[in-house]
Amino acid sequence: MSFHTGQRLSYANERCTVRYVGEVAKTTGQWLGVEWDDPSRGKHSGEHNGVKYFECRNNHPTVGSFVRPNRPHDKTVSVVEAVRQKYAANVSAIPATSIRISGKEVEEVGFEKIQKQISELKDLRIVVLDGLCISGRITEDSGASGEGSLAAICPNIRELDLSRSLFEDINEVMTLIGGLGHLESLKVDGNRFSNFTSMNTRMMSVPPYSRLASLSLDDTLISWKEVEEVCFNFPTLSSLSLGGNQLEYTSPPPLMPTTIKQLNLERNRFESLADISMLAASHPNLEQLILKHNSISSTISDATKNVNTFSRALVEVDLAFNNVNQWSLVDDLTNMFPGLKSLRLAHNPLYSSEDAFILTVARLGQLATLNYSTITEKERLNAETFYLSQIARELSSAVATARKDTLQRHPRYDALCKTYGEPTIDDRIAGKDTLAAGLALCHFLVSDAVRQKTLAPDKVVDTVELELPKSFTIYTVQSMIGKAIRFERPMQLRLFLNEDSTELTPKTRVLETWLEENEATIRVELST
Repeated sequence: MSFHTGQRLSYANERCTVRYVGEVAKTTGQWLGVEWDDPSRGKHSGEHNGVKYFECRNNHPTVGSFVRPNRPHDKTVSVVEAVRQKYAANVSAIPATSIRISGKEVEEVGFEKIQKQISELKDLRIVVLDGLCISGRITEDSGASGEGSLAAICPNIRELDLSRSLFEDINEVMTLIGGLGHLESLKVDGNRFSNFTSMNTRMMSVPPYSRLASLSLDDTLISWKEVEEVCFNFPTLSSLSLGGNQLEYTSPPPLMPTTIKQLNLERNRFESLADISMLAASHPNLEQLILKHNSISSTISDATKNVNTFSRALVEVDLAFNNVNQWSLVDDLTNMFPGLKSLRLAHNPLYSSEDAFILTVARLGQLATLNYSTITEKERLNAETFYLSQIARELSSAVATARKDTLQRHPRYDALCKTYGEPTIDDRIAGKDTLAAGLALCHFLVSDAVRQKTLAPDKVVDTVELELPKSFTIYTVQSMIGKAIRFERPMQLRLFLNEDSTELTPKTRVLETWLEENEATIRVELST
């Protein structure tokens, strides 16, 4: 068997893409350099003994390895074979019947079985072929709509899942679905397409797939430019999923259908709200935006200073599992998402505090749902009055010249005063019992040794600032800084006060017991 770069293979149901075919120095014979879909299956990123043999699309450090060409790989099937194996395998249980020919009784073999099989396949509306080693290079008899095509045997498909297959070219998928006139939903998650070239040119003579409403391209490592090329063929999409594709801020923003209402961008590389706001102008009908499992920690970043406002049509945003650790970002959500009604903010550093839920409710007056929980009138009343009392305490503890700065940190103060009345500011209250008193501003100095062990060394800055509750244990502090710099094993980090090199040992002591003030500089080193 011959091999080529871009070829998709499967070994023991573990899929990979051939990135290199040839010799490797100081070894004998030919090798295949492969990029595994599952990075944990590999050993390196395309190099051997200091020599780089191939590049990988996934930038994980252990996504690649070398295998021998004679290593047995899994058998591939066509999409029609996969459909028959999964949905027509049970027809063998149909009893055979007998007929008489020239006075002799003979068994009728398979006629009714075949008829029943054909009937069942034609009735299929939802077809799920996830992980079945389908190869687009194994063609059927007559292209997209001929006698042996998917459209011929399953003409009524509404939802088709071709995820985690062995397609090499997006055009192979386009050809397969070309005759499916009723198709509304397509999933090709986990495929690793190598070629998008001239797809638009090929498809110009074919009407766009105007009926398709939902498209999922999760874990395909597709770029923004390739997203544009794919979306060209689906001008009326209402739902698009692009999770797990290493996507980040780009300029100019990608061109996508303005009809999109649900956009999933989870598990990508966005670091700020401004990175996302590039999409605001081109998505006037967007209603739901999923951003969970990114690295969002601020409103703006070094690369993106401007924050655009989304349409009021956007009412649901999911920011769970990010690095949100400052209330200023929560306050900014009102300006960026003026129509926001439903928010998910769980599993962020900010939510280590017991009061995080009620403070979020109080800071975002338009919210109706938070973390899947409907906000009742009583909950909002309790949250807003509690928040107003906390602001009053903070104002009471601040000197007169600092109160303006305090109010800037609480933009809802005036609105809350109009609703509940202005609180009494007592200058005698000590400054310790305030919202600010419970937090410490930590400046983490990340060492080069730590930076090189992160998932994206070039993205890690020298100093990372986190505002952390003083009640955090050092174990939790390790976890927070590990997540902020994308260090997978935070327990390997050692923390030292920069002033006197005292090590913050991860035992039972909380952060407050190590600090003399509300601000500290902490060195982040790697355990040896």
